[in-house]
Amino acid sequence: EDELTMVQDVDGRNFRADLLDQLLSDDFDSSNADRFTPTGVYDDSFLSDENIQYYADIGLLTFDEVKNVAFRVLKFNMENEEIEFSNDTVEQILCGIGSHHAGLLPAHKAFTETLYRLELMKVVFATETLAAGINMPARTTVICSMAKRGDRGMELLETSNMLQMAGRAGRRGMDTQGACVVAATPFEGPEDAITILTNEIKPVISQFTP
Repeated sequence: EDELTMVQDVDGRNFRADLLDQLLSDDFDSSNADRFTPTGVYDDSFLSDENIQYYADIGLLTFDEVKNVAFRVLKFNMENEEIEFSNDTVEQILCGIGSHHAGLLPAHKAFTETLYRLELMKVVFATETLAAGINMPARTTVICSMAKRGDRGMELLETSNMLQMAGRAGRRGMDTQGACVVAATPFEGPEDAITILTNEIKPVISQFTP
């Protein structure tokens, strides 16, 4: 059975969800954190107020948000030791920063999606696949490069892909407008951006054959 299913929220928006969404839902947050006693390789310092305040000071989350995230990470790692987050990844998550790309395990991607939907992750570094099939709108999207490596070497982004990523900017019911920042590089500049944005959108060609 596929662990990923489509769920619709009260506003009629569709997004992916699975058993992790139940594990990481609002039923387990900082309000009941004091009743959760960590065991195993984790010691009290991981959940200490001093440690949580440190990440609140250097990161993008408030103290309560860091505490909420810390317990979610701890619970995930304790119940999924074979795919637990590395220390470096945990530090990034506690700072409110995550990543989302095809190289991640499905469980880790779902974890990122859950935190982002709950506004417990403020910045996500992602490939263009983030823009397709899941509900993760942002106030601002930043496109760091207008080219990617393809079958013929480095190629400019397709117009449809650029618009799909830019279209993530602006959260329905939260923002009156969204912003998309397209960064110039030593290899691509304003002319390339104009070319991508004004090119005709190519039709979608199915990769399935009868």
